[in-house]
Amino acid sequence: MTLKLSRSQITAVLAALLVLLAGCSALGGSDGEAPTETDATTEEATTSEATTGAQTETNTTSEDGASELSGRMLVVVEGQEKHLDTEPGAKFSFNETDEHTWEAEESLTLAEALEAANVTAEPDSLTIDGETYNESDTNTTITYQVAGTEIEDPSEYELEDMNPAHEIVVRVDDHDQEVPGRLVEQSHPHPHGRLNMTVDGEPVDFTQERYVMSSEAFHFHGDEDAARWHGHSLNLTAAYAISTFPGMEVSGDSMTYNGTVYQRNGSETSFTVTVDGEEVDPNTYVLKDGDSVQVTLNETDESTVN
Repeated sequence: MTLKLSRSQITAVLAALLVLLAGCSALGGSDGEAPTETDATTEEATTSEATTGAQTETNTTSEDGASELSGRMLVVVEGQEKHLDTEPGAKFSFNETDEHTWEAEESLTLAEALEAANVTAEPDSLTIDGETYNESDTNTTITYQVAGTEIEDPSEYELEDMNPAHEIVVRVDDHDQEVPGRLVEQSHPHPHGRLNMTVDGEPVDFTQERYVMSSEAFHFHGDEDAARWHGHSLNLTAAYAISTFPGMEVSGDSMTYNGTVYQRNGSETSFTVTVDGEEVDPNTYVLKDGDSVQVTLNETDESTVN
């Protein structure tokens, strides 16, 4: 029996076969399974997460590459301020617009940071501008301070992000420096500390008006109730600071207070100055940030100025 189809029937069968073949092609994937709407959503989410992750990693890298640490620094050698420079690209450098602000990309010791500025810092010596200073030299002292706390070994102190009100201070001092040295502005790094004074056991009230802003170089502020002194000089000895107050003068081994002379080693009077509990020579000791100064005057027999 022969099946005869008309031209229209043949056309209809071919059209049906083409539709069937096109459907199979659309349903087939690389693994022969059709991606569902859920699969497509999951893939989109995965792609988004990967992109977010890459952005997060990029941000972290960017943050790590930026200056993580910063603070302020003051370097004074024999009463003269030194402004340090470093090579371009150094991990420790100074801000282009503020010569007292340093920046570091990673943790460094104070000695390593100073080395980047061609300064060799050791516990008892400092080499800067080609000259080496040693504490073994007569009348020479070398101090490293961070926020008013002395650092004995600069190779053991790790730099940290610092409050702008605090500084790293590196000093070389000798007895021949100009006193009080250059005066500095309020915005310039300068020391602060505490000052107490007793006369025959009675404390001196430094909140009195005559002790407030008594000089540009050394003074109390009226709104602080004499809680701390301010030193606006690069080389401020204890003797000079005390002598800025009216009625007080330190000269050699004696101090005059309201007309009475007190001797450092006198038999009838005594005059001592201590810093953080240790007696110092007020004529040579340079005040430093955080110093707690105690002046003590006593007399057994009255000794007055002629």
